Amino acid sequence: MYLSVFIIALISTLCQKNLVKAQDDNQHLTYSIKTEWNGEPIKHQPTNITISVNSEGSLTLDIEATFFNTTNPNAELVNEAHCPQRPTDHIYIYEVVEAFFLNDAGDYYQLELAPNGQYSNHLFSGYRDRLLFTLPMFGMEPVVENNCENSGIDKEEECVWTARVTIPREFLPKDVTKFNAAAIHNEFVEGERITRYEALYPTGEDVIEADFHYFEAFQEIDLTSIAFSTKTEPELWTQAKSEDQFITRDFKLTRSFDCLKEKSEDSIFHTERGEGHLKLNVSIINKSPFKANIPEALQASGTNEELFNDLYESAWVTFSNARGQSLRVGLNPYGTYQISLLSNGEIRKNIVLDEPLDCKPFEQLSWACQVEISNDLFPMNVTQFQMVHYHTPLFNETTNERDPENEIIATICPGTLEGAEREIDWVGCETENRLFVDDKTNAVVSQVWAELLTETTTVTDIPDTTESTETSQSSDGAGN
Repeated sequence: MYLSVFIIALISTLCQKNLVKAQDDNQHLTYSIKTEWNGEPIKHQPTNITISVNSEGSLTLDIEATFFNTTNPNAELVNEAHCPQRPTDHIYIYEVVEAFFLNDAGDYYQLELAPNGQYSNHLFSGYRDRLLFTLPMFGMEPVVENNCENSGIDKEEECVWTARVTIPREFLPKDVTKFNAAAIHNEFVEGERITRYEALYPTGEDVIEADFHYFEAFQEIDLTSIAFSTKTEPELWTQAKSEDQFITRDFKLTRSFDCLKEKSEDSIFHTERGEGHLKLNVSIINKSPFKANIPEALQASGTNEELFNDLYESAWVTFSNARGQSLRVGLNPYGTYQISLLSNGEIRKNIVLDEPLDCKPFEQLSWACQVEISNDLFPMNVTQFQMVHYHTPLFNETTNERDPENEIIATICPGTLEGAEREIDWVGCETENRLFVDDKTNAVVSQVWAELLTETTTVTDIPDTTESTETSQSSDGAGN
């Protein structure tokens, strides 16, 4: 009798294990890139991509790929090993793995990931028609494991790097139906660089060069088979495809600039594009038993040119272009503000607003302020931005002594590009201007900047107002 019970229990257990295994097998999709873009077989281990859904319901990609050591040799990587890399455009020129998610309307999302941790996220609406580019993945940055560079590469033995990417739901278009993936690397033959383009689904014979955006090469994918739905269009897509593109975003600062501290308070920078301006709302919610001892000189509503020199409790946003021109906006709980136009780090002009900031009463360490920033104040062709919350110095309410353990200087783009000597990188992450300012408006020098440059530079230093952002956003080859 006991033997019968044991056998029945054993069979039940084995069946249960098989059932669990079958369920697990049905919870992911696995792909291997085994061919070049034209269907020719590759000559190394394939790139493997596994798509699954994590415990939080987000779509996750696991990547295994051969390392060829041809990532961007001039990459400006974040030096701190404990900080994630930042979004960077044009990494497809070197060595990347890419994934594309397409719907029947021609909307698609492209992910690019390099073995050094750099990444790019792009939204398209129509063949190669850029909607939003170089989107950051704050708090969800790819995790890359690559020990190949440290150990060196034996040409007789391939080295593999791995990565896990959690894709924000808002990046995926509505009703994803098709998928493709690609891998790009370079080889050096007799000193000449040769780029290899590899595709999960190769293009047909009618295509004469690599093109990973070629819709006809995509094949069907059913994300519902792994319990993931794309039936509704994310607000980011709806706003980006609208004619006015009044895009709203919440940026939550969760780490210190050096990634050594996690924030205990909520610091949310809300941006909303409007007609002719960007509305910025800073909201700080803190319940810790500390107080910010802000000097009396910085407790008056209105502009104060010393706000940046005395960085007490305050919030800052900076928008910069490739010419070193920046718009920097700072404000504190009392409505004190400083809005500056800078060139190569030097203040060229401070702006005085017609109206005071809209701020809620400052209670403990919780506060909120709102300001409207005119499009005219943005430098031409914004390419980078940074957000900073100074939560320092802090004092214990009971002892009135400073408490550095709970102080934090948080940034939306953590890390420094110039090493430990520089505390904060005020330039920040690479992104496109459409998140913050009208693209066509930002493609020319505004009247405010034109007057400023005329006053402070020679005529030959004034940027060409006919230049377009299309220069920095041009399509090049298969990757973009």
